[in-house]
Amino acid sequence: MKIAWVDDELKSNTELRNNIRDIKNKFTDETLVVDEYINVGDAHIELTKNEYDCVIVDIKFEQYRFEQYKYTGTEIFDLLEKKGIHYAIYSSYDIAKQKEYVQKSSSNIIGFYEKGKDSKKLINNIIDFLSVPPFRILQISDLHYNLTIDKTNRERLLTSLEEKICDINCEKKINIITIAGDLVSADPAIELPIIRKYLANLFKKININLNCVFVVPGNHEIHWEDFTTSKLSENPYTYYAEFYNQLFIRNKIHFSSCVGATKGELPNDINEVGLNWCRELKELKVSLIGVCSNTDKIYDNGKEKGLGRLADETINFIREKWAHSKKNDEMRIFLLHHNFFQIESFYRGDENRTVINAGEVLNALVHGNCDLVLSGHSHRSEVILHQSSSLEDAGYNVNKTLLFSACGTSGGKPPGDIRKHFNLIDISQDIKQKNKRVKITPYTYDSRTTNWTSKRSTEYNV
Repeated sequence: MKIAWVDDELKSNTELRNNIRDIKNKFTDETLVVDEYINVGDAHIELTKNEYDCVIVDIKFEQYRFEQYKYTGTEIFDLLEKKGIHYAIYSSYDIAKQKEYVQKSSSNIIGFYEKGKDSKKLINNIIDFLSVPPFRILQISDLHYNLTIDKTNRERLLTSLEEKICDINCEKKINIITIAGDLVSADPAIELPIIRKYLANLFKKININLNCVFVVPGNHEIHWEDFTTSKLSENPYTYYAEFYNQLFIRNKIHFSSCVGATKGELPNDINEVGLNWCRELKELKVSLIGVCSNTDKIYDNGKEKGLGRLADETINFIREKWAHSKKNDEMRIFLLHHNFFQIESFYRGDENRTVINAGEVLNALVHGNCDLVLSGHSHRSEVILHQSSSLEDAGYNVNKTLLFSACGTSGGKPPGDIRKHFNLIDISQDIKQKNKRVKITPYTYDSRTTNWTSKRSTEYNV
């Protein structure tokens, strides 16, 4: 962990050092680094170059420029907002003006603290914040790698997606990647090995720990030998399980837990229940469950290609894994391919088909204290905030906020289809509200310009 303390007055160094000492006492020297800046110009330069988990700012608010570096105090706030760095304002200068300025656009403010008076409160809140570090999720889905699409357009899209993700990762590290299925389109036996190589190369470029990469299957790669002709596979799940085996070939523990394998070997009787997994990321205090929402029971005639349903064993799996009480600082995330709700759409098609037994699954998630559901399938990026009210008349009492983020298609489809999306999700601890703050930023692709651009972010508390 790394924080910065920006103070524009040399005379406050004694108090600064005492406060830093109090923060460091809660962490070992190996886990916490504190950089001190006593010049706003130096701070602006270093904050531009380096990444910090949080910054404590003690500077004047007035709109003057520092002679040597030509930076105003407000430019520090603007820089922190632009880089998405969380910060606390600890000052005796114009607190009211600083609040008014920052709160107009801030999504990263930890709090405002009056110098001297709120010193202990500041230290405690910074320690609480650092104990649950903020993290970033890259949510992609429905890559739909398709060999029938013109190669030039197909490769141009994948290259631009890779370049944009690498650029984002350079600005601020991506901690978790989720892929919600439909990696391919028509022929999983041929297309899955190709998209696997693409993903492996991407993961290597951004240097992400494979323990933090999570994938679930979609309807295209599980049951179909040839999706376009509705020819069912004689060996469902096998192509996908082998894809997972090769993708995580150097990480057998992760592979084994995610496809029901033992000692890194594929079971002969793998099925949709065997593709369910539960993983704990202790450093980020995150618990994730991923499931297969493609069950054999709805594919008998090969006509309903887009329907989703969770097996009874899968619902019991969710209840079992999240039966224990959730800690206040724990984040629970659920990953599947199909949507729970109808997604707004401009066209007709099976992309809008939802999980058939969504109500029963939702019940398991609410009682399991799930916070965030990530899905794909719809080819539209949409966020739904679901509030479960108390149902005392039904014999139980639950009041839970659950956030659903549906990711649009991140690839595939012909060049004329400009509905391509992925989401960037920033999660941090809201000290004041004592819950999690979730900021979702969608990115869209225009095949006419081959550019990915970010859209307006939305924020939620869960």
